[in-house]
Amino acid sequence: MWPDATERHQLDSESGPEHIEVQFGEGDEQATYDVAVSSIYDARAQVAGRIILFHDTTEFKRQEANLREAARLVSIGELAAGVAHEINSPLTVIAGTSEMLQDEDLPPAVEARLRTIESHANRAGKIVRNLLSFARRQEPKKEYVDVIPILKQAIELKSHDFLLNNIRVTRRWPAEIPSTLLDSHQLTQVMVNIFTNAEQLWSKLTVGESLSSALINRRTR
Repeated sequence: MWPDATERHQLDSESGPEHIEVQFGEGDEQATYDVAVSSIYDARAQVAGRIILFHDTTEFKRQEANLREAARLVSIGELAAGVAHEINSPLTVIAGTSEMLQDEDLPPAVEARLRTIESHANRAGKIVRNLLSFARRQEPKKEYVDVIPILKQAIELKSHDFLLNNIRVTRRWPAEIPSTLLDSHQLTQVMVNIFTNAEQLWSKLTVGESLSSALINRRTR
């Protein structure tokens, strides 16, 4: 039953620790125990035996890890909001300046490039505004809203990741969807999580296919 012979030897030693932490099992089945050791002495003050108590701390450790992860995500959200604020100002200047320059008498090729700059600056600004909205702490508030703009916002938040992973998003929804009673901020978070899970699954499948192809090629050589 004991997973580590070293730890078991330490408990057998009279000078060993009174508390140790032990993991049993593997993966999702792994359980964590706090093990407390007390010695039993006979009439000659010799160690006659030991009482070993196992306290299952698996759920406590899991909750502790979840709290640490939640605190990390809050810090990342605050950092993202600060960065987004800093980025938003120069993006506004870039978009505004390129728009004003288009009113000048410029060659068509230059005007086309200015329109491209303005378009990309506006798109980046929209992503930054969505990021600010996503990172901002908000109290839950249910109201009747149109779901489609929320889906579009979630897709835009993930657009860069999709581009890096060569993922193309196909949008198919009805022209009109009845307003739904929900919290738009929470739904955005849910959709971003769903898209992230799908992206990670796609990446794993892609890596798996690449490894399989490499192994097949290696065997056929």
